[in-house]
Amino acid sequence: MKEKDIIPDEIEWNILIGACSKSGMLHHCQYIVNQIPLNIQNKIRTQNALIDMWGKCGSIENAKNVFNLVVDRDTITYNAMINAFGLNGMGSQAAELYREMPNNLR
Repeated sequence: MKEKDIIPDEIEWNILIGACSKSGMLHHCQYIVNQIPLNIQNKIRTQNALIDMWGKCGSIENAKNVFNLVVDRDTITYNAMINAFGLNGMGSQAAELYREMPNNLR
């Protein structure tokens, strides 16, 4: 994309993040994330996609870091993080976050 001066929008970045999450290639995903402009990284849809991606790539710390940055968490945010815990064998953390979820939703 850089070679052809194409500037992706939020939707295109999220599609790219989704493709990375399916690949499970951690280094490739990190490379893509480093290219995403901060104004797009701070959008909730992108943050939710990043939580999902990191969870599927086995990088639970990165998933938690993004989760902690989300200002107005919604059901999708919680579900992405709960799924990330589950995919990484952290069932007790997934259950704990599920129990917290109703109290934290606005």
